[in-house]
Amino acid sequence: MMRVPLSSCLSALMALALVPAAAGEARRPRILDVRPSAGATDTFGTFELTVRLDAEYQNPYDPDDIDLAADVTDPAGQVRRVNGFLYQEYDRTLKDGKELLVARGEPVWKVRCAPATPVEHSVQVRVSTRGGEATGAPVRFTARPSRSQGFIGVSRRNPRYFEFSTGRPYF
Repeated sequence: MMRVPLSSCLSALMALALVPAAAGEARRPRILDVRPSAGATDTFGTFELTVRLDAEYQNPYDPDDIDLAADVTDPAGQVRRVNGFLYQEYDRTLKDGKELLVARGEPVWKVRCAPATPVEHSVQVRVSTRGGEATGAPVRFTARPSRSQGFIGVSRRNPRYFEFSTGRPYF
């Protein structure tokens, strides 16, 4: 059995502790482009942003590594945070009776929301990584009135029933 002097062990541990500093700090993320799907959508319809980033991360599904979200603000100043996600398009084919999915293009970051009130909204994308944070320029879109009754949830009047966002009963 070989014995290693304590001073050598301490030197090795100190060298390992300095490796991240020697490798350099993580780079601050940058939001390169925020592209809205449209300038307007119907209430309870889908409004989507496609976000191009310059960011360092290992795992896009770990919010400690990278966290993309948007703050959606209505004219009354009410802010709602909507989380973003990594999106990949696929081409679907059948080969020998089996489904085959082939990635199309590069993955992109997306944020989707469904406005409930027919007014102009402002959306601001934020990203944070181990290297820091970045905020994009605000994007505006209008939610138009629609015939949609909205989302279905537990009734506010009687929790034994369901209702639409508008308060109309859902059976």
